Amino acid sequence: MTFKLTLIAVLFCTSLCFAQNSDSEKLDALVKWLDTHYKIHSDSTQIGSNSRKAIQLSKTTNNQESLATSYHYLAFYHREYSKLDSALFYLKKVKDIYTNLNDDFYMPLAKLFWLSLGF
Repeated sequence: MTFKLTLIAVLFCTSLCFAQNSDSEKLDALVKWLDTHYKIHSDSTQIGSNSRKAIQLSKTTNNQESLATSYHYLAFYHREYSKLDSALFYLKKVKDIYTNLNDDFYMPLAKLFWLSLGF
């Protein structure tokens, strides 16, 4: 009986591990897509939807760097459509994440993007 319970527990944990890897792989693919397509105007509607998908996966996998990057691209998307209040909202989220991570490398980049919006 204990063997069966142990086997079930191992299989359950293994399936959770693979699900996590699958989400991480999806997240990596989305972030790479965003990295290469954010300046292509014909892909602008996809930037918004893929950023939102990446945000969900970042939260699921608890990947703070990818969450900040995804919010950054969503801010870029809103800036492109002149929704500056929404862009500012997401940039504040980026700033908060980098502040919590004590990330001295990306914080200045977020500030430069902030300045490019005219704030």
